This record gives sequence, structure tokens and C-alpha cells, in this order.
Amino acid sequence: MDLAPPTIQGAPDHVAQAELSLLYRENIKELAGYLRRVFGNGPPEPEDIAQEAFQKLSAQKDLSQIRNLRAFLWRTARNLVLTHKRNLDVRTKYDFEIEHLYFAAEGSGSNPERVLEVKEQLQIIRNALKLLPDRRRKAFLWHRVEGLNFSAVGRRLGISRHAVVKHVTRAALDIDEALRATME
Repeated sequence: MDLAPPTIQGAPDHVAQAELSLLYRENIKELAGYLRRVFGNGPPEPEDIAQEAFQKLSAQKDLSQIRNLRAFLWRTARNLVLTHKRNLDVRTKYDFEIEHLYFAAEGSGSNPERVLEVKEQLQIIRNALKLLPDRRRKAFLWHRVEGLNFSAVGRRLGISRHAVVKHVTRAALDIDEALRATME
């Protein structure tokens, strides 16, 4: 899907497109290099973030409202990286919490077979979570992984505390069922 060029108030579309094309040619490599220096090689990939920042800029309805397009672009790219990294941190925390939630420590020693078994079970849990309805999955993760109480989850989802309890309970049953199915 091609992005429609933004319009600059009082200017024809081709002027806005020409301004964006020039900005892209002059800044894409430098922006990706900056992202690589500041945030590393990824993930997320610096080139992907630079492209995404340009897409966000081109989605703006009126470029004349942005005083400094280059600064807007750099700030957008920085924010995109931080959002990606924050989401990665949440996923890492989520995996850690799920592992400890379902696999209590069985002593300090772990052998390679047990490690492989736990990894396989974690993948089953991830898959089971992906199959849950969105509201049920969010209720479960917010309550069991992030530690929110039922009332707080209910406020986030716009549902009653009782409905959250049902969602969390059903999600746990669905996950347990998925784990049992693989053990048979």
C-alpha cells in the first residue's frame, strides 16, 4: 500500500512530495546511523525504524504545522525505538513471569532434558495465549503477570470485577488444557 503524500497548506501535492523526497534522500542514512550509534544494531533494526519514522512524517496532514521537519523525524525515530525496546522488555518479563508461574523451582539443579521440556511447555503456553480472545488474554496477563488486582484489570477493560475473575479463570483452564493435551 503506497502512502499518500502529505499536503502542505496552500501548496500543491507535488511540492509536498518533493519536500519529503528531498528530506528522505538527505537524512535516511544519517538517521539510521544515529539510531545504530545510540541504540545498537537492534532489535529493532535502525533502518526499519528510520523508514517507520518517515512513514509517520508522511502521514501528517499538514507539514506546515511542524516547525522543524528534521527534528520531528529524529524525535519520532527515537520514540519508536524506545517503544520497541519497552515492548521487548515487557515480553521478556512476561516470559520470565509465565515460567515462574507454571514451573516452580524443583531444586537448584536442572538438567538439559528438564530445560528442553520447560522450553517446549513455554511455547505451548505462548501458543495457548495467542489463541485466547483478546479480552481474556489481557485480563490473564494483567492479573497473573503484571500483578494487577481484579478491580484494576476491570477498569482497564471496562468490565466488572466479576467478569475479570471469569476471564482469568477461563484463561488458566485453557492453558492447563493445552499443557495436558501435549502430555497425553
